[in-house]
Amino acid sequence: MNQADLLHKVSPINVGWASMLRVSLFVVPFVLGASAFLGGAELSVREGTIDDLPTVVYYTLSLFVLGGVDLGVPIGGPVHTQVLLWIAYFMAPLITVLTVIEGVMLAASRSNYSLRLLNDHVLVIGCGKAAMLYLQQQHQLQTRKEKPVRRRKTLIIERDGNQPNLEEARRLYGARILIGDIRELTRCSESRKKLLRLHRAHRVFVATDDDFVNLDVATSITAHASHLRGAHTRALVADAELLDLVGRQLPSLEFERFETNRLAAEELVESQLLPHFIDSEGLDSVVLAGFGRFGSSLLYHLQAECGQELETVLIIDHDAASHWERFLAQVRDVTGTPNWSPPYGVKTLDGDIQDVKTWNKIETMLGEVNENVTFVLASGDDSVNMRSALSLKSHFRDGYVVTKVFESSPFAEKLSTDLDLHLVEVDALI
Repeated sequence: MNQADLLHKVSPINVGWASMLRVSLFVVPFVLGASAFLGGAELSVREGTIDDLPTVVYYTLSLFVLGGVDLGVPIGGPVHTQVLLWIAYFMAPLITVLTVIEGVMLAASRSNYSLRLLNDHVLVIGCGKAAMLYLQQQHQLQTRKEKPVRRRKTLIIERDGNQPNLEEARRLYGARILIGDIRELTRCSESRKKLLRLHRAHRVFVATDDDFVNLDVATSITAHASHLRGAHTRALVADAELLDLVGRQLPSLEFERFETNRLAAEELVESQLLPHFIDSEGLDSVVLAGFGRFGSSLLYHLQAECGQELETVLIIDHDAASHWERFLAQVRDVTGTPNWSPPYGVKTLDGDIQDVKTWNKIETMLGEVNENVTFVLASGDDSVNMRSALSLKSHFRDGYVVTKVFESSPFAEKLSTDLDLHLVEVDALI
């Protein structure tokens, strides 16, 4: 769908009045024609007047198809009946032609026409993994047996027409799809924004793969529709540093921002790690296998909630040392303390967590710390985390192992049960 299709102007006439107008356009020429026949209008092809009701109805309806060519022109009877019949002769076929044209246009643009019927709907921007998980969670809430939430129609705006999730969203969740660049929303006129029915929307979930686009679109939406401000509009910001900067420097933004890795890190610390550290004797050591967005968010919350419970943190990543230095600079900037240093020891190891040699090095390094060791497999690839968990359990059978997965699966849950792994599921927090 091109930009013109996405941003055409929506008629301000609502569906009820539009239906009444269509009915009246049919009724007017029908009444005029029937009145003319019953009033004594005479035709050039048919002799005499038409006075029985079934014949009048039949001839009047034929005006919409044949326009009176089978009846001839009015040649007799009262003048006013001839005038009425001439008006019906022109109006009836004209309305038929306009109806056919409208039907063709609607058939060529059924999705745009269906937007006029949207009311109290959910608008989802983007159709990536986060958006699909959001749709899945909404579907589960709507179909659960106990206290299901109200079912609402969903409109998805996606830039890439070849996005493989589109068909699944349409088939499984009944979502309506519009293909177009949502960034045009911030540049179009107020009347064209009505295409998305923002004034009728219930909630907006903005989750494209570009953080700045998400912030831009959410800002435009909340400026346009005041009822969508606050918790009714949520924008995904995958960059935790950008999320912090926006939160500190732009407190006036009127929508929620969230970062899935940060939510997962907070949940993991509060529900699993903090109770585990409190129950263990002495100080604990943590092995962070993967120090990307989730790993750095986890360490930030660890030091905020239980930094005094830690003795050593071992960070493993392809470029662990530079990632740690960047993390340290960010913490010092946020806290406003240029000389800040953690209350625990930090060791870094550059390596691949899928490499057996890496775990051999880790085992050697852990020989220098206490026995209370917690392993957190925090790479961005679920399969890598699960494979590493299997390898890890062969080296450290009694270790407390936490595995991050974006989306839970029967296999992951089976491993969790049989190998005593602790899963942190990102999808449940969307």
